Amino acid sequence: KLTPERRKRFMEPVPGGTDLRVRREVRSMVTFKSHNLMDPPPSGGPFDAIFCRNVMIYFDRPTREKLVNRLASVLRPGGILAVGSAETLSGIDAPLQPLAASVYVR
Repeated sequence: KLTPERRKRFMEPVPGGTDLRVRREVRSMVTFKSHNLMDPPPSGGPFDAIFCRNVMIYFDRPTREKLVNRLASVLRPGGILAVGSAETLSGIDAPLQPLAASVYVR
């Protein structure tokens, strides 16, 4: 939930409606890319955040550990990895610490 200050700072009204959207100057700082998780880590890092939600549940533990370490390798120090609510890094050896439910920090 955004505070009124952050809502005013980062959001703008959608023309012709009552909805809000993220301001253009903030959207321009974000890059969305698809990536085959079995490929080498994506270029362009280090990244502030990586969202890998509801994917790892389909992989065995060794594959999850390899994937998590690949993603961690391209996170900046202090960057976050967000996983699905049914996913955990418990038992995975990676340079990440839990920050919140389903969110880990490098």
